Amino acid sequence: GSDRVARILDFRIEPATGETGMWYVEVLMEHAPLGSLENFLASAQALTTNRATELGLEILQGLDYLHGNGVMHRDLHASNILLFQNANGRVSTKIADIHYQDSVHCLMGLPSWHRFDSKANRAWIPNELIDPRSGSYSEKTDIWFYGVILLQMLFGLHFMDRFSSIYDLVDKGSDVSQSLRDLCAKVFQHKPKKR
Repeated sequence: GSDRVARILDFRIEPATGETGMWYVEVLMEHAPLGSLENFLASAQALTTNRATELGLEILQGLDYLHGNGVMHRDLHASNILLFQNANGRVSTKIADIHYQDSVHCLMGLPSWHRFDSKANRAWIPNELIDPRSGSYSEKTDIWFYGVILLQMLFGLHFMDRFSSIYDLVDKGSDVSQSLRDLCAKVFQHKPKKR
């Protein structure tokens, strides 16, 4: 396994009581004493560029491990990035909840489930999730959502309120470095094959 992906210790699947046709899925994962990146960013607002870069690289290492083993995350967001602290006090990340929700929906014959706020700005959602003719979910979709997480680390959880689109960020973001602009240009390509 990878030290950038949270370990599953045990799981249980059982039918709900009654005639609901529902199932309960419980997954026991290693404990993340520092919680999720989303919870941390809710209180910290944003990270320094150096810290966001370090954690961003760790997340990419986790995605590289998953994708190298033929696994798409399918629900990558800041609350699925867990924070751990080692004996030296250094905080690191691990990716959790790798497509469990989607897998259960597939088993039940239900459509794929994607976690979007109904008020989410569609400019920050990849084309393949808005228009199925643009393609289907792939590792490239995970990369798009990695870009969203990186921007959340740099500008805060609700950076979408500040920047209405990637173009807005690149045009109006006076505090956006050229290297970040270049990264965003690659990560937020509308055609998945170009990401």
